[in-house]
Amino acid sequence: MLRSMVLPGWGQMYNGRPVKGSLFAAAEIGSVVAFFVRRNQLNKCPATVGQQERNVYLFTSMGIVLVSMADAYVDAHLDSVDWGKVEVGPDEKGKMKVKLSVRF
Repeated sequence: MLRSMVLPGWGQMYNGRPVKGSLFAAAEIGSVVAFFVRRNQLNKCPATVGQQERNVYLFTSMGIVLVSMADAYVDAHLDSVDWGKVEVGPDEKGKMKVKLSVRF
């Protein structure tokens, strides 16, 4: 969880979820870049019309960090839970079958 607080996606990478970690990192980078681009646009314009949009990007960045932290925490604690298994393959007649076994 602390890794994700420092850099969103780092906690997911540490938990062995590289795709999810990459998505969190990309979302955070995109949100921060959008914030700074909008801030620079507002500095060039004397009107204060678009400041709410800039704030939305700031709050989105903070939200991504919080969601990333919560997800890394939950992933770390639920990693050892045996949820079941999925089996995919042909049956006796040659048709494809999917078998889902779930444990509670």
